[in-house]
Amino acid sequence: NLRKVIHFLFSCNLSEIITIFAVILFGFPTPLLPLQILWVNLVTDILPAMALIRDPAEPDVMRRPPRHPGQALVTWRFGARMLGEAALLAAGVLSAYFWVVGHDGVGPRATTMAFLALVLIHPLQAMQCRSLWTGWWRLPASALSWIALLALALAQWTATSWAPLARLLDVAPLSALDWLVAVVAGLWPVV
Repeated sequence: NLRKVIHFLFSCNLSEIITIFAVILFGFPTPLLPLQILWVNLVTDILPAMALIRDPAEPDVMRRPPRHPGQALVTWRFGARMLGEAALLAAGVLSAYFWVVGHDGVGPRATTMAFLALVLIHPLQAMQCRSLWTGWWRLPASALSWIALLALALAQWTATSWAPLARLLDVAPLSALDWLVAVVAGLWPVV
């Protein structure tokens, strides 16, 4: 389970870095504000990581050979996998961000879309990190993973809909279509 948490945290946090770096590289202002980054790191990392650390064992875990005691916990191959997944996650966030930029230009709505997509992508990636060998839908049910996913969706809805928190995080109001775009942007990289 420790490898699952490392997989989740590294891939998601690298995706944040890649997203910000890519947007700035393309000549646009940063897609996330400092308090939004803090929200992402405090709220969206903790719940899925806690669910992963308590994830039930995979059904075939005892049929696999043990990891060599001298082997690093994060190998070069595993690191490359996490980097590749981070790039895909960042592409999902960037697709939501540039969808708004293409329609309305740079501004609070584009920043809010990047923020929303990034938050929604984390619990979906956590589900993906439940196993390196088996699809999460084939694993034993994990109530904590589903609770984390629903709690994060509710927390993000609150962050974008409840006026005091929305003002604090400097988010713009979003339409139902914006939410749909953000959900699709979160789903396609994980799929």
